[in-house]
Amino acid sequence: MRTSCFAVFALAASALTVGVATAAADSGDGSTLVGLMSDGTVYLDSSSDGFCHWIPDGYTLNALGYDWNTVTWYGDLPCTLGDPLPAIAPPPTPAAPVETRATESATVVTPLIGKPLASPTRAVAGKTFTVSFPVTRSDTGDRLTSGSASVVSSIGGASLKSSAHFSNGTASVKLTLPGMAHGKLLALALTVSTDTTSASRTVTFRVA
Repeated sequence: MRTSCFAVFALAASALTVGVATAAADSGDGSTLVGLMSDGTVYLDSSSDGFCHWIPDGYTLNALGYDWNTVTWYGDLPCTLGDPLPAIAPPPTPAAPVETRATESATVVTPLIGKPLASPTRAVAGKTFTVSFPVTRSDTGDRLTSGSASVVSSIGGASLKSSAHFSNGTASVKLTLPGMAHGKLLALALTVSTDTTSASRTVTFRVA
C-alpha cells in the first residue's frame, strides 16, 4: 500500500459510508479524480484507457491542472489500477539575491607644501644654503609621513646642482651657491610625491 500525501482528504471523507461517493467532477476529457478513504491516496480515473493511475503527490496533482476539491472518495477503487503517473518536480527555488555594496573609494591624499624656512635666513654667494618645507596631508592636515621629494634649481636662469630629501613631513633642499651669484635670482622648484599624487611649489630668493 502506498504512503499517502493526501491523508487530510481521507480523514475528511471518513464520515462517508464506504462505497458511497460524492458527485465526481469531470476534468473536461471525461477523466475524474478518485480517492481511497482507507489511506487517502488519490488517482486519476482516466477516460482514455479506463484505468486508475496513482497521483504521487499534491504538486503533481496541481501541476496537471486538477482541483483537490473534486476528489471523489471511495472505500474501494471503482476502476482497475494502472501505472502510476510520473511525479512532476517543483521548479528549483531561485537563489537569494546577493547584496552588493558599492566599493568605497579610497581617500586620495595630496601633499600640501607649506611656507619655506631658509637657513641661513638669506642666500649668500659662495655659501651653503638649505631650505625646508613643511608638508601635510590634504585630508587631515597632519604631517605627511611617507613620500619623496625632488627639486629643480636654477640661478639667474642657469641650472644649478642641488639635492632634495623628504622625511616625516619635511622636505628639504640643500645646495651651494656659486661665488659669483651675488645679486642673481635663485629659483627652487620642489615636488613632493606619494604613491598616487604629487604637488609642487616654486620659491625664489635674491642672492646676497
